[in-house]
Amino acid sequence: MDNLLNKYAKLVVKTGINLQKGQLLVINSPIECADFARRVAKEGFEAGCSDVKINWSDEKFSRIRFDGAANEIFDEFPQYRYDMFMSFKEKGAAIVSIHASDPSIFKGVEQDKLRRAQMAAGQAL
Repeated sequence: MDNLLNKYAKLVVKTGINLQKGQLLVINSPIECADFARRVAKEGFEAGCSDVKINWSDEKFSRIRFDGAANEIFDEFPQYRYDMFMSFKEKGAAIVSIHASDPSIFKGVEQDKLRRAQMAAGQAL
């Protein structure tokens, strides 16, 4: 299985994003996929990328936040995240997003909060 995951990571880097030597590699990954994200990072360095940045996400924490935070919190997209994404764009980064979401993680969350968060991100980016 490890060999297959390594081959897939190499395929993602070489063919999926066509990473170029000297290019920054950005990986967006849930913490549940840390092992695979690290494999992609390793392949990125082996392909000659300048650096790798990993943006971790945690769906369980996101659920806690949606359940606990006030609605207004979701109207704003954090400036630091906007700045980070714009910096990656300016540097011509290659971006890999890994998804392995639990389809029921946000079941029961107030739809208004989800809508606000999506709108804020969409307007900011």
